[in-house]
Amino acid sequence: MPAAINIAGIGNYSDPSDAVTPRVVPDAPTNVVAEVGNRGLVSVTWDAPVFNGGVEITDYVVEVCTDAGCVVYADDESELAVASVANLTVGTSYTFIVAAVNAAGTGKYSDPSEVVTPRMLPSAPTQVSALADKLGNIDVTWIAPNANGATLTDYVIQSCAAKVCTTFEDGTSDATSVQVTKLPLGVAVAFIVKAVNAAGPGDYSSP
Repeated sequence: MPAAINIAGIGNYSDPSDAVTPRVVPDAPTNVVAEVGNRGLVSVTWDAPVFNGGVEITDYVVEVCTDAGCVVYADDESELAVASVANLTVGTSYTFIVAAVNAAGTGKYSDPSEVVTPRMLPSAPTQVSALADKLGNIDVTWIAPNANGATLTDYVIQSCAAKVCTTFEDGTSDATSVQVTKLPLGVAVAFIVKAVNAAGPGDYSSP
């Protein structure tokens, strides 16, 4: 509270000002983790700064980084320490950095997350064909689908008779053919195939 001074001495003090709290920008968030989900989404989480700058954190800024640089992710994340980042390019590598915001401004950015690559479920295989030999074996072949940003790791094959489908038990790794044995003779059978990548299994092919 100020008071005026003249030759006679110090006058009366003023009324007090409104209360204020000294503050600075917050420290950087820590432990930034990016986890890839299906359909190109990445979930980013982090720990709040140890020091908030002396005032409540009101927001976080998430930046998406590639070899070309970093750009601010458009969505507001409020005070929650999590963001779901969409519209990323499948097959492109990304890291993420985060800064906390309080009434004093935006603080320092965190260390980057580990590199992640968005992915999507694979497309359905095409041109599935089946050829029976004289011993009752059936050779099933197909064309590999678009892997959508992740390596194809497996295929699931089902044999369908009278509109009832059962999964063929033998694994096929990433091969685009398999020989099916021990099926009932004289029964018409069709086959459907779906591909699997790190995001999970895609849709079945046409029979």
